[in-house]
Amino acid sequence: MPLPAFLIAALKAAPLLATAAAKVHETLSKAKPKTAPTEDVRAALDHLREQVERLEANSLQQAELVSQIAAQGEALAQGVSALARRIKLMELSIAGASMVAVTALVVALV
Repeated sequence: MPLPAFLIAALKAAPLLATAAAKVHETLSKAKPKTAPTEDVRAALDHLREQVERLEANSLQQAELVSQIAAQGEALAQGVSALARRIKLMELSIAGASMVAVTALVVALV
C-alpha cells in the first residue's frame, strides 16, 4: 500500500523544517530582553513568590497531617488486633465453660 501524498510531502520537507527550526531556536536563544522588568512585572513576580511560599507551607502541613493520620491508622489497627485477640480468648473461655457446665449436668443426671 503506497504512502499518502501528504505524508510523502511532509517527509521530503523534513530536512528543510529541521533547518528552519534550528535557526529559529538559535535566534530566540541569543535574543536578550530589550527592557528591564517594569514595576508591574516585579510586583507580579513578588506575588507569585508569595503564593509559591504559601503553597510550600501548605504542602508541609499536609504532609504532617498525612503522617499523623498514618500513625493514627497504625494505632487503630493495633487496637483492633488486640480486640480480636481478646474476643478469641473470650470465645475459648465460653466454650470451655459450656463444656464444664454440660459435663456437670450430665454427671448430675447420671
